[in-house]
Parts: sequence; structure tokens; C-alpha cells
Amino acid sequence: MTKVISAPGDLVVATIDGVDVRFAGIELTSDIPGHVQVGPGERGVKISLEAIRGHETGLRDHRYDQARLQWVERRRTDGAESAGPMPTMPGVLAFEPVEVQITDDSGTEYRLVAGQVAGDARMGRLP
Repeated sequence: MTKVISAPGDLVVATIDGVDVRFAGIELTSDIPGHVQVGPGERGVKISLEAIRGHETGLRDHRYDQARLQWVERRRTDGAESAGPMPTMPGVLAFEPVEVQITDDSGTEYRLVAGQVAGDARMGRLP
């Protein structure tokens, strides 16, 4: 029997340093990272989370944009090695502390095999 549970559009599952993180979807998928050893026909579950846009996310995006421009200028004037690593995207800082746990009524054992913070540097999405 399939059980479907719906959630409100902005189901907040975590708040990290003033940024609300919402549940954005769940998907049964066969798109499993290549480094994971799985048997034929095995599938995975993909959980998506998103930051809810607001004042705090806007501030973080602005600070990141400024830091990135400064970093680009340092690379241009002082060289790549002197400039150091690119500033950390604000989405990474917001999503890194979030942990996902999946359970079901059948007692299935789920294990985390991969994680990724995605986006174009805007406070965004954890697929």
C-alpha cells in the first residue's frame, strides 16, 4: 500500500542562523551516484530542501557578492595562489548543519550515500 503525505508549501524543517529551510520535495530515483555500490534495480530517495527567501538571505547574498568581487580582484592583481580559495557560498553555510533522517512504517534501513548543495551562489537549494 502506498501512503502519500502532503505538506504545506513552506514546511519549515530547520532554522539555521536566521535562515528558514523548507522541505521542497521527495523523489524515488534510480539516479544514484556512480561511487555507490548498488544492485540491479535498486533505487534511492532524493530529498530536496530550499532556503526561504527573506531579509537574511538577501543580506548573505549581498555579502557573498561583495566578497567574491574582492576575491576576483585579488586573483587579478596578486595571482590565484595569493587570493586563496573562493569565498564560501551562503547556501553551504546555511545547509551544512542540516541533517536528514528518513524512516518508514516498514522499518526500512536508509543510509546517506551522497549530499550536495546546489545553486548559483544564491541562498538556494539542497537536492
